Amino acid sequence: MSYNDITKWMPYLPGEWKDEEEHKLKPINVIQLQLDEYEKIRRDELLKEVQKMEQLIYDNATNRTVFLQKGNPNFKNYILYGLLKQIKGFNISDFKILNEDTDFDKIDFNMLKNCSEIEQAAIILILIRNKFAHNQLPSSDCYQFCSKILTRDTEQTYANYYLKLFMILKDKL
Repeated sequence: MSYNDITKWMPYLPGEWKDEEEHKLKPINVIQLQLDEYEKIRRDELLKEVQKMEQLIYDNATNRTVFLQKGNPNFKNYILYGLLKQIKGFNISDFKILNEDTDFDKIDFNMLKNCSEIEQAAIILILIRNKFAHNQLPSSDCYQFCSKILTRDTEQTYANYYLKLFMILKDKL
């Protein structure tokens, strides 16, 4: 079995799968390739970046008790109270969404447009981390919002796109 037209599957393939002529003749399990790429990026890159970021915040924060929520470390608290308030000195009382008990699965992306660029970056960063930590991809609404921040290359997998976006937003904060 082979695919006659590989071009429509190219966004789902890892970057090294660029020779269309060669792959028109070979059977490709596109879903498996996308899952393998997702797991590799999730495990080996994105979650390790999250750990480095948490450690950096932990090491530089003055009040570490604010990182806990119900006795457990909480990434939103690391970003909001550790990075933005304690380390960067932002007035977090101005943040509209992050100061609420936010369900990141139910964020209204139209409302997010009214937030500051820093709050938007923090929310998307937290959302990407939460989704990857739970072995998921962000919603299509999130993708549409994020595509205004960073356009996905046609040959780029979604996992790679979110890793690149995470790194850009991390640097922005």
